[in-house]
Amino acid sequence: MSKFTAEQIQQLNEKLKTPQEVLRWALDDLHPRIAFASSFGAEDVAVIDMIMKINPKARIFTLDTGRLNQETYDVMD
Repeated sequence: MSKFTAEQIQQLNEKLKTPQEVLRWALDDLHPRIAFASSFGAEDVAVIDMIMKINPKARIFTLDTGRLNQETYDVMD
């Protein structure tokens, strides 16, 4: 994956105004080379909801340390 130039980043910052626009751009342009790392906290669940509405095949992962609360597993299910 190539790096973005400062000019390209500036253009994207001017073009993309909402979280959904940023996610749509990332999923349209970078999928499947991009994944969302989630701890399944409240904020992550909101982002996962937005991602799934844009591309249900998006990649999402968590690091299961074996020390997660049962509530986290419940949310994952």
